[in-house]
Amino acid sequence: MEIEKGKTFKYLREKREVSQAAKDNLKKFSKIKKTVLEALSENDLTIDQLTKVLNMPKDEVVFYV
Repeated sequence: MEIEKGKTFKYLREKREVSQAAKDNLKKFSKIKKTVLEALSENDLTIDQLTKVLNMPKDEVVFYV
């Protein structure tokens, strides 16, 4: 078997399937991250101010920041 250099990622993608739950979690994370970045691009905000703007619990805001 001849090994193609630089094809490791392609090989692993074909052999391993990503669960739907992992895909959904990544979408959720990306959406929240985008929302946090948009809020911070408008003004400099503290964690308490971000919790009010995003309507999220403080511990979640800290996680995403």
